Amino acid sequence: MFKGIIGQIRAKKQLEFYAQGHSATWTTPNILIGGEKGNGKTLIAKTFAKNLMRQDKSEKKPTIEINCSTIRNITQFIAEIYIPYLQDKEATLILDEASELPNSVTMAFLSLLNPTPLKFNSLVIAGSQVDFDFRKLSIVFCTTDPQHINKALIDRCETVDLEHYNEVELLEIVRMSMGQNGINIYHIEDEAGKRLAATLRGNARAAQKMADKVKLYLDAKAKTTFTEIDLDEFVDKLCIYPLGLNSVEHNILEILMECKDCSLTMMSAKTGITREALQKHYEIQLMRAGLLHVGINGRQITPKGVNYLRNGKV
Repeated sequence: MFKGIIGQIRAKKQLEFYAQGHSATWTTPNILIGGEKGNGKTLIAKTFAKNLMRQDKSEKKPTIEINCSTIRNITQFIAEIYIPYLQDKEATLILDEASELPNSVTMAFLSLLNPTPLKFNSLVIAGSQVDFDFRKLSIVFCTTDPQHINKALIDRCETVDLEHYNEVELLEIVRMSMGQNGINIYHIEDEAGKRLAATLRGNARAAQKMADKVKLYLDAKAKTTFTEIDLDEFVDKLCIYPLGLNSVEHNILEILMECKDCSLTMMSAKTGITREALQKHYEIQLMRAGLLHVGINGRQITPKGVNYLRNGKV
């Protein structure tokens, strides 16, 4: 079912279970797929949707993919999405970036997705009758920010959480992405591949983008094998830090070498980056790598972080 999709074993098993149930009952639970940006939520959702058949088994149900940031209100949802694509039709609706759903649409979904023995709900909104027949419609939400989704809406879904990719999986993604039409003329030596995978921050999309860069490097050199010597030149040309840190994260570590027990406010002043952005976009990776510790007295660089700055490794 998920041929060609690397990793995410637990998520794939869950979705295969729901797809098998659909083949027998023509219904699926409402599904919420959560995970970090670039970890394949939408790809996995679309692959799942492609395996849901019409009731007459003639073909797959059509997939309707909507980015929730484009939905302004419930009136627009009914006029531009429900009536043309869902009303009296069999379909799978994928709602990407579900944390961006307007409140009016969320409130409608709370009623429409409320479980009933008949697998059917109906609601009159702005003079229009909206019917959700779950023997015809399957709903999949995708989000990077489940904490911003109405809790009652989450309770009406089965949650499928994507995991962080390990370095073996990331290297496999890089190698697979370098091929074309099932043919791959390129080769990454194992040690070079391990070091390269360590810079990808557990992110599948970053692995795909890295594959394009490695191909570009090899094509420019008129060669097909990527060695450790190539890697050294490659990371130097692209200014890639060990562990894939970016320049801001590297700067944060350098600040912490000089400023013991640095407060978030002080770090914001020294970097020129807002407190919220520091916490959401930069500190997480440093803590995940074990380079930064946040304690009651502030932020400290760890022994691993010191070794990283001094030796370029952990």
